[in-house]
Amino acid sequence: MKAFYDFFISDFRIKDSQRIRKNPKLLLHFCVIAALFCGVYAIVCLSIGFVPAVYANLSLFVLFVACIFLYKTTISFHHLSQVFLIICFTGLIAFIYLSGGIASVALSWICFIPITAILLIDLRQGVVWLGLGILVILGFAMAGTLPNQLPKQGHTLYSVMLNTGLACMITWLTSIFVQIKEKSQQVIQAQNLELKIQKEEMQVQNEELVQQKEEVVSQRDFIEKKNQEMKFLNNKLGSSERVLRKAVKSLRESQQKISNKNEVLEQRDRFIQKSIRSAVTIQETLLPHPQKLNELLRDYFVIYYPKDKVSGDFYWLNKVGCHTILVVSDCTGHGIPGAFMTMIGNTLLDKIVSTEKITSPAAILDALHTEIQLVLRQKETQDINGMDATIVSLEQANGALTRLTFAGAKNSLFYLPKGELLLCELKGARKSLGGIQNENKQFVNHVLNLAPESLIYLGSDGLQDQNDVHRKKFGKDRLIRMLNQIALLPLSGQKEKIEEALHQQMINTTQRDDILWLGIRI
Repeated sequence: MKAFYDFFISDFRIKDSQRIRKNPKLLLHFCVIAALFCGVYAIVCLSIGFVPAVYANLSLFVLFVACIFLYKTTISFHHLSQVFLIICFTGLIAFIYLSGGIASVALSWICFIPITAILLIDLRQGVVWLGLGILVILGFAMAGTLPNQLPKQGHTLYSVMLNTGLACMITWLTSIFVQIKEKSQQVIQAQNLELKIQKEEMQVQNEELVQQKEEVVSQRDFIEKKNQEMKFLNNKLGSSERVLRKAVKSLRESQQKISNKNEVLEQRDRFIQKSIRSAVTIQETLLPHPQKLNELLRDYFVIYYPKDKVSGDFYWLNKVGCHTILVVSDCTGHGIPGAFMTMIGNTLLDKIVSTEKITSPAAILDALHTEIQLVLRQKETQDINGMDATIVSLEQANGALTRLTFAGAKNSLFYLPKGELLLCELKGARKSLGGIQNENKQFVNHVLNLAPESLIYLGSDGLQDQNDVHRKKFGKDRLIRMLNQIALLPLSGQKEKIEEALHQQMINTTQRDDILWLGIRI
């Protein structure tokens, strides 16, 4: 790799990158990875018969390779970055057009253009490219669904490869943000050490000043006795004044250096926070849109509190035929690791339910368990990451009744039939999804016929496990009692009561885990 960098990164490129404070290897990495992606996707598209995409990928491959060799020229880093962004943007528009326009699975890749612009150039360019991306999306939305040239038999493979590439890109960008944060911490440590040294120097100077002051006082008393020593004392005072002025000047210079360094640290912190907000936006786009929730669920509330900026809990909703499928999942961990698992879960549910048309909750759990083991290669790596989940299927039964089918992986479903006073609980199987599990334990469907105005509740264990300042958990029993007390309220009022109780629980303490809780009126 060193020989590769030495070949493409010239002295001019290093100086140009230092001038704008950018890593000269960053754009080169982007070009190489983009070329590799195009090469791989060209092979995938060829295998599924997606011929236009093969030519598009090969054309982009040639352009990215040419961009790599342009790195040896004297084109500025800024202009070369713009060339790379234009190639990526044009290629994405072509793929979106070829695979159905606004319905294309490649549409989500648009979000990486502004993020890449921020990393390579600056925030202003990121905003410009974000605006262009929004215009493209609006353009495709106005055009409606375009003819999809992607063969039907290759749709699943193409979607999986695109989503896998999306996950890989998010992982790589996250590693870049982590490296930036680590470098910032190293700079802070070095600055703290420098401040400590300067403080010790100032203490020595202060001791000198105190000593000099004592000498001045002694000399002033001595002047009264001997006029002949006046010149000597005046010279001594002049010397002391010069030392004092030098010390004051040094102190002011040190203060200015500290102020400049603090400004640099604040800029880096703002950059990191903006990058994290971009990651939050990406995860929020994967959750069901309120319009979809309003369309498929008659009356509902959602309480969604990530522990960190991004969450390891997620919910998924879709309708297949006459079945409305709702999934609430609690992935292993929270923060960035948990967020990656939610992306895997979303992708697999799209494949299992939307593509393969599996609507039985128990069958969905079985398929999800198997797919997680395959995607994470858990039998080879002994990886134990996975998720707990609650899945319900709603369909119209005889008359006005709604048939609810439930299956759970370590999670329960709570329901209150119309006219009843006490909440009931259906427990899920004592088996998680993914990891090494007891194969003798099976996921089982539970079927209910519920009248209109019946209530169901489902969510992760974050609400029940939240502790107060005395480390006492909220608890399942307290949650059930509260749900029984507020059952007659509208769901919006129920949500307010639950959130109020949760906020009281967290006074003078911190959130322990991601929190997700849903209530639905049949």
